[in-house]
Amino acid sequence: MSSAADEKPKRPLNAFFRYRMEHQAEVKKANPEAGLGEITKIISGMWDKEKPDRKTKLEQEFKQDLEKYKKDIEAFNLKHPEAKDEKGGKKKKSSKSKSKEDKKSAEKPAKKKKSSGAASGGCKK
Repeated sequence: MSSAADEKPKRPLNAFFRYRMEHQAEVKKANPEAGLGEITKIISGMWDKEKPDRKTKLEQEFKQDLEKYKKDIEAFNLKHPEAKDEKGGKKKKSSKSKSKEDKKSAEKPAKKKKSSGAASGGCKK
């Protein structure tokens, strides 16, 4: 069983996402038919009209939590070096699936070039 100290710290929510979490329930209650995208648009509009001092407060909370996160992740990485790759990032799982670009190029056949003029028989008399 792993303790909380052994769990990788999670990056804190930025100011907008904090605001979104505070208002999501009330917006959903007022708009029960709205989907996630519509709720986000509504909250985004509210955020745009929010008082600057409220935004600043949320941004300061984020910055404080981000500093704590940086210290916590550094301590975690020292304690769990296996959780990092050589570049200091998160280890990636090896995947046999193709990248998005590989999939796109495999799905679409190459476009044929249009030839012009008499050489292609394009001119009719």
